[in-house]
Amino acid sequence: MINFVHKKFLSCFSSLTSASFSSVLSFFIITFVFLFFLTSCSEDADKEIVVIHELPPFDTIWVKSVFHVYLIQDSVFSIRIEGRKDFIDGIICRVESKKLILDN
Repeated sequence: MINFVHKKFLSCFSSLTSASFSSVLSFFIITFVFLFFLTSCSEDADKEIVVIHELPPFDTIWVKSVFHVYLIQDSVFSIRIEGRKDFIDGIICRVESKKLILDN
């Protein structure tokens, strides 16, 4: 059985001419390179980044979504957001009537 499968496998490749074999080889190389770059791009999406926004003074925080909020008392009014870029791009932070509003 193994010998039969092996002969079948070889017979598929023996019918290829050198031109068609090189085009098949080129196809596999291009596919491999494409998949390599595709997987390397997905690693950047998973990396966490930090964004810091300086804000006008506020005395109330209104959270409209689920966030982990850590308060640190300071003389500077700012917000530090950590997470994946695609998540951070969707976060809205604004100050209205001395109220910090966080939403996504």
